Amino acid sequence: MAVAASFDGAAFRRFPLAIAMQTVATVLVVGVVNGWLADLGDADWMRAIAGLSTGALFALAGNLFLESRPERRAEGIVLAYVVPLVVAGAFQVHDTANFAPTLLPAVGMLWASVAAFTGQPAERIELQNRFWWLNHRAFATLLLALAGLALLALGCLVIQQSVAALFDIELDDVFWKGILPIAAFLLAPVYWLSTLPRLSDYDPKDLFEPDFITKAVGFLGQFVLAPILIVYAAILLVYAGQIALARALPHGMLGWMVLGFTVAGAATWLLLYPPFMADRLVVRLFRRSWFWLTVVPLVLLAIAITVRVLAYGLSTDRMLLIGGGLWAATLTVLFLFRRGDIRQIPAVAATILALLSVGPWNIENGPRVDQARRLDATLAEATDQTHPTWSADELATARSAVEALIGTPAGRNALAEVLAAHDIPYDGTSGDTAKLVASFPGAALAAAATPGASIGPSTTTHLQRPADLPIDITQTPLYLGPLAVWRGGAAPAGGLSFTLQDGNKLEVANADGQKTTIDLGRWGADRTAGGFNPASVDFDLGDRHYRLIADGLDLFGPNAGPQSVTYVTGVLFSGPLKPPRPAPGQKAAPSRATP
Repeated sequence: MAVAASFDGAAFRRFPLAIAMQTVATVLVVGVVNGWLADLGDADWMRAIAGLSTGALFALAGNLFLESRPERRAEGIVLAYVVPLVVAGAFQVHDTANFAPTLLPAVGMLWASVAAFTGQPAERIELQNRFWWLNHRAFATLLLALAGLALLALGCLVIQQSVAALFDIELDDVFWKGILPIAAFLLAPVYWLSTLPRLSDYDPKDLFEPDFITKAVGFLGQFVLAPILIVYAAILLVYAGQIALARALPHGMLGWMVLGFTVAGAATWLLLYPPFMADRLVVRLFRRSWFWLTVVPLVLLAIAITVRVLAYGLSTDRMLLIGGGLWAATLTVLFLFRRGDIRQIPAVAATILALLSVGPWNIENGPRVDQARRLDATLAEATDQTHPTWSADELATARSAVEALIGTPAGRNALAEVLAAHDIPYDGTSGDTAKLVASFPGAALAAAATPGASIGPSTTTHLQRPADLPIDITQTPLYLGPLAVWRGGAAPAGGLSFTLQDGNKLEVANADGQKTTIDLGRWGADRTAGGFNPASVDFDLGDRHYRLIADGLDLFGPNAGPQSVTYVTGVLFSGPLKPPRPAPGQKAAPSRATP
């Protein structure tokens, strides 16, 4: 693989603004870690560092555009020298009502990957080949830069420990506050920039006669990623059928499962693009079927997002899922209608992330506005000042909206505006959700009188069995093994199948199809200080008696009410089936169970 891996002046002449901005960012990093710049506060300095580093990415992209399109010199100069400075300055905007810089680093990386390949449609195939060629080399040398940085950190650690042990000299500040920040923020990026080949170095035969690294990457895509994704697609299709039959979506899992699946598929599609891979059987199967296999998962993603947004409103995570779903759906449509282009994979993502950064719908302000709207509508519905009435659903909506708003200064400002419109006092600083919701007219009384209602926030509580708690297993001496089961999932133990269902129900089935259900409601109501007692539950199934001894529990729900068991880990023991206790005057029947 031919790369210009040197520290001569070529990289500085080719990417002057990118290196200059990263140099200033490095100076600020060294100043912050050494405490030299504490006067303005670490948060402000970190915003400046993030802005400069992100601006350097945009400068890199602009230089690549200018290098590839010399006839568009005016646009190239703006992209290479004006836009990066604007981006760096944009990080100093604290008001997120119309702009949020959070996603700009990702936008910069994606734009840099495609900036050199914005030519005419007539050059479509050639530009795709060049796109793959440059990004493949850039990614490979990035990994080398990171590996070198890791080795440097390891070397610094060894030297620092050795000098301290042998000579009692401490070099912590030299290494960790000097050498490593400079290496991580300046030397490694400059090395990487020096390895980026010039566009004029492109040789078409690299896509037909691959070198060792290219073959290794192709092997990874062909024999590891592609088969795994095809199998996982089949699993998602079966899972879709299960969801359709059960008419219930999993709790908070499906969206990220599908998005991760589509991102991995897009990355694999890029790995398998080169022509030398085209005649491989697995590659042909993957390329012909992949975008068809994404259709059903994307439908599931759309349903999951719709259900969650209608129930709980927008959040930053849900907006990312919406953006990811739009990205994946756009690619699926383009490729299924034979309008696909591998440059669109980063380009569409960069466009969507940029749209989520600018405007009142941005990733920070959009959820804030939506949650404030939900709270305002709920208060208007439930708080008639003469006779306030709350349902359990309205209390849950109000609580979730307050939880979403109360965690940030901008959210608390929006919360204060909504509550002021309903004459509810709030100082704009308190972060106590339960206390604030309890101050809503009639909410506390309604929570006390309404089954299933709560004004407290929902959290996960972990309980551990006390180590010194004695457990009697004299009647169940046979050890069958450990058990760990999540809510909504199934797990085997001792030849039985355990399924933890909603409503604190643990269903147990044996190989003969016999079933029993255990009510874990007592554990769900437990509020001991990190432990629970009793720690075991007994049940009979078939011709055996069983004792499940829990080691740990995860409970989820409102702090002010019963929680649901979401995870159980423990061990299972068995013994003979206990005979029924005889009535007075009768002899006990012999046991049918074998010990």
